[in-house]
Amino acid sequence: MDPVRLMHELYPELEILVTECLATNNAFGNLRRTKTNVNSQRRQRVRVVAKYKGRLLNGEGFNLRTAKLKIAQQLGIGELLRASNNFTDYNFRTYFTRRIKEEFRKHEHSKSSEEQDKFIAEAEKILGILQRQSALSNFYRGLKLPIE
Repeated sequence: MDPVRLMHELYPELEILVTECLATNNAFGNLRRTKTNVNSQRRQRVRVVAKYKGRLLNGEGFNLRTAKLKIAQQLGIGELLRASNNFTDYNFRTYFTRRIKEEFRKHEHSKSSEEQDKFIAEAEKILGILQRQSALSNFYRGLKLPIE
C-alpha cells in the first residue's frame, strides 16, 4: 500500500499548510525561493509544510509525492509498511499491513506525549521484529498462492 495514501487515510486531521516550489541556482547549488516557470531549465524542488495536532512537519522533494513521503516518514508509517511488505507469504503480508493500520488508527487520537512516546517505542520494537521475521521468511520461500 502506498504510504502517502495511507497517511491521508490514517491522519484525516493532517492539514497541508504550504506547498511551494523551490528553485535551485545552477551556479552555486543553493536553494532560493522564487516563483519559477514549470518549463524552466532549473531542477525544481517542492516543499510541503503540514500541521498535525499542533506539530509542524516539513517535507522536501523533487515532486509533491516525494515531499509527502518525507512527511509520512516523520509520522513513522513508511518503515513499518515496508517491513510488512517484505514477507513472501501473502497471508502474512496482508495481516501485518492490516495490524499496522489498526495500531496507527488506535493511537492517532492520543493526546499525551507520554502515550505517544510509548507508542513510538513499541513501534520501533515491532519494526525490528518484522525486519527479522521477513528476512527469515525470505530464506524459506514457499509456493506462491493462486491469488498472488
